[in-house]
Amino acid sequence: MQIVGAATGASVQGKSIHGLQASLPYQLLPSVPMVALHGIISRPLPGADAVLLFHENDPSNAVCIGVNDPRYHLADLPDGCVGVAHHLGATVLFYSDRIELQGAAAPVRLLNCADVDIETSTRVRIKGNLEVTGEVMAHADSGAVHLSTHQHSGVQGGDGTSGAPVPSS
Repeated sequence: MQIVGAATGASVQGKSIHGLQASLPYQLLPSVPMVALHGIISRPLPGADAVLLFHENDPSNAVCIGVNDPRYHLADLPDGCVGVAHHLGATVLFYSDRIELQGAAAPVRLLNCADVDIETSTRVRIKGNLEVTGEVMAHADSGAVHLSTHQHSGVQGGDGTSGAPVPSS
């Protein structure tokens, strides 16, 4: 195979391997197979650059081995930074000292998860409001504490701002 050059075009879906439409200076290739790393998927936008290989210099036997879109490159990344970026600004960036997810003011959703566990050596901090639609439970030294049913007995009334004590059962 021989590297022939770059092409531009739209992505094509609906095959076992995704492809793209390549506009060469002398012809349009309607569905060029697009090879990607395992687990990495994308649908390039029209105008993205693509590197094509032509088997025996024949455009009808083309395969795309890489797509690049300099219109949406992230600037000023430090050496060694790795990431995934969307053309509308959302990013996941892996720095040497942290991982950052930027949602570009779009919702971030975790879907179809059996459980979501967060383990940290220090703390979890939430800036902003927290809304929970299900049960909230805290596990303390004495066992589980359900915030919706947790009561205290023997509470002394204060300055009138703490409300009445919960009667002992």
